Amino acid sequence: MGVETRCKKKKKYLRIGRELVLGDKIGYVITKKGAKLYEKAQPYFEVTPDQVDTEYYVSSQVAPAAARILGIFGIGPDELVLRRQRSLLQLATAKFRHR
Repeated sequence: MGVETRCKKKKKYLRIGRELVLGDKIGYVITKKGAKLYEKAQPYFEVTPDQVDTEYYVSSQVAPAAARILGIFGIGPDELVLRRQRSLLQLATAKFRHR
């Protein structure tokens, strides 16, 4: 996020009565509203679970981390995201059958 965006987010935080001191960190969650990532970032305390952009977290956070571990089975991040309706065991056994 740029400086201007952070300032807007800080003002919003202060407007609702939260106090900030130098060095404080503000927790954000990526939501479904907005087109750009900085527009989607909302303070965690203003977001309900149904507003969270789970696709963002799966494709940007979960799949890359899991793929590093599952890479030994030949399963990459794209495969995890595209085929998440299948279980990991099914993905792994399918990979071994095709070798």
